[in-house]
Amino acid sequence: VTFLVTHFNDPRIANADLRDVLLQSISVLVQYKEYMVAFESNEMAVKSMPGALLSAFDNRFWIPVTSILLRLCKGSGFGTLKHGESWSSLFQ
Repeated sequence: VTFLVTHFNDPRIANADLRDVLLQSISVLVQYKEYMVAFESNEMAVKSMPGALLSAFDNRFWIPVTSILLRLCKGSGFGTLKHGESWSSLFQ
C-alpha cells in the first residue's frame, strides 16, 4: 500500500502508462473491504493520498482518480452501497 500511495504520482515516473497502471491498481484494490482497511490503516495513505490524488487529476487520469476518490469517500464506490453501509470511516 505504501509503495502505491507514494509512487503513483511520483514526478520521476516519466511514462504515463506506468502511472496509469499504478492508479488502476489502487482503483481495483479499494473495491475490496480488506484492502480498504489496509489503506485506512496505512499512515502514509491517510496523510498524503487525498492530496496526491487531487494533484494527479488531469486530462489523462481524471477517470481513475475520480473513481478512487469516490471509493475512498463512500467505501465501495458510488452507487454500490447496500443498506447504507460504508467501508471507509477515515476517508469520509
